[in-house]
Amino acid sequence: MALELLDDYTHELDKGELIFVPLTVGKRIASIGLEYLFCLMLTIFFIEPFNCSKDQEVFLIFLIVANKDIIGGKSLLKRLTNIKVININTGKAPNPIVSVLRIFTCILMIFEIFVLIISPQNRRIGDYLFKTIVVEDKNPKYKTSLKEDLKTTNWIMVLLALLISSVSIYILF
Repeated sequence: MALELLDDYTHELDKGELIFVPLTVGKRIASIGLEYLFCLMLTIFFIEPFNCSKDQEVFLIFLIVANKDIIGGKSLLKRLTNIKVININTGKAPNPIVSVLRIFTCILMIFEIFVLIISPQNRRIGDYLFKTIVVEDKNPKYKTSLKEDLKTTNWIMVLLALLISSVSIYILF
């Protein structure tokens, strides 16, 4: 049941059923910027009052960013804007570990944006490495709520993703 990329960049199942539309370059760049801004705002409003050191704040910002898509391939902002990350082969959300690992390529942000702009599918380096794509989440047949995503989430994978991201960020800083 692999997805096939068509000339107009829509995805269809083998049955010919339209499901996913990748984001345009402009929407993708805007969503990246908004997500980082949103993570920064979360830090300011929820972490700043606890008088953390700057190192702890930076660690927590990176931890929030790294783990933003681990539940159903959608961050809070993606849910509000009907966007989601899917595996290009299955059409389903990537597992939490893949969601975390694909974010770590953002260290190469200049190259990430360049690849995003020249990619015919508007994908970043992390998307190519981990076989994902960011798509509009408009088809009600395949849309999942936060409640459904929480029910179907593999919590062991979430804990492993949190551990991997925490250790990786700690090592980087």
